[in-house]
Amino acid sequence: YVIILLALVYSNAIFSQNPRKVAVGGNTYIVSNYMVNNVTNKLSVSNFINKERFTASPNQEVAIAARNVFSKNRINALKKTKDAILINFYIDKNGGIKEVSFNVAHAQNVTLQELNLLEAYLKKHYVFSISSKSDSTSDYLVGIPLWFVKL
Repeated sequence: YVIILLALVYSNAIFSQNPRKVAVGGNTYIVSNYMVNNVTNKLSVSNFINKERFTASPNQEVAIAARNVFSKNRINALKKTKDAILINFYIDKNGGIKEVSFNVAHAQNVTLQELNLLEAYLKKHYVFSISSKSDSTSDYLVGIPLWFVKL
């Protein structure tokens, strides 16, 4: 019984860790077990839902962004560990990025400093073309995976 009790307490402690704030490169992030959000994000931490049908095409592949942020050696190291990030883009009706958040459930080896650089690169160089049948002024959510094994 003692072993079972210790296992339950230990696993509960791991999975119920409170989100913490971490400052990196002039930005502050809220870091939880699976998500990394800039503290300034409002949409990505809300209950954001846009149910209209739309297509969003990025102006470049996410692989290009990764190659501009991560060194060749770092990409090779992340390939070996099979790390992957789901990048959530919150974009306006013109395709501009309002917020970026990262699902890091499968990216235990990617550092917060690297995510900070990736966020800065994406906000500066990434734009989407939006196509929608409605004339909505709503924001859009687009998730794009970054698989290091595919780089």
